[in-house]
Amino acid sequence: MKKPTHYIWYSCQRATELIEKKHITELSAIESVKLKLHLGICGACTKYSRQSELIEKLAKEIAARQVETATDLLFLQERIIRKIEEQ
Repeated sequence: MKKPTHYIWYSCQRATELIEKKHITELSAIESVKLKLHLGICGACTKYSRQSELIEKLAKEIAARQVETATDLLFLQERIIRKIEEQ
């Protein structure tokens, strides 16, 4: 009879779910340890984790730039309206 390994080992599917989950919220201690164990053995998930981190970082940078751009546009719009009203 096979012993259930899911108690100590995550599947790649579960590991990728946790890789994405950690961008949103903190992992539990058990999740974190099991994920680290999985990443220590699985090269594919390690690569996925690096790519996910890069995508998350770039997405945050793009979002920050869009907020700055939106703020700049609002400021410019207000200046234009003031100039029109002055005339």
